[in-house]
Amino acid sequence: MYLTPLRPGKLNRMDRHCECGCGQLAPTARVTNRSLGWVRGQQLRFVHGHNGRKEPGLGYSAAHKYLSRHYPKTGICQECRTQDRTEYALIHGRVHSHDRTDYRELCVPCHKQYDIGGERASNVKLTETGVRDIRARYAEDSSYGVLTRLAREYGMTISGISRVVHRKTWKGVV
Repeated sequence: MYLTPLRPGKLNRMDRHCECGCGQLAPTARVTNRSLGWVRGQQLRFVHGHNGRKEPGLGYSAAHKYLSRHYPKTGICQECRTQDRTEYALIHGRVHSHDRTDYRELCVPCHKQYDIGGERASNVKLTETGVRDIRARYAEDSSYGVLTRLAREYGMTISGISRVVHRKTWKGVV
């Protein structure tokens, strides 16, 4: 918080600047509003509309709100060229900004694949061959306890193995 000295060595709380870094003086709250953290007579933290600012780099919500207002979506995925509901996906290695060239317009499945990266994700415990092996072993022996054995073998939870077997996850693997 920036405070302007009233007298040498003293700080005047009435000269508080906006916390976004714009340098403007923050207004005084006219009413008390506990949900917003306002106390009547005390200065606010931000000038109206500045609480979404975060430089350098913009926050996730602020960037996506700005993009949706200023750049209407075409509804065509830039990856698979299907016409469906699309979302803006931040290009890897870039920071959130107001620049449309930092984003790709992708359908929901392509956006998830782009963000997660399939086998390339750092937290993945399975590969496509592992998924095929789990499904094949479950198909030939679906007796009681097979999910537990597979979960121990692959270092996963029983529900994780069940989701693989019933194609809730790894849907694209045949």
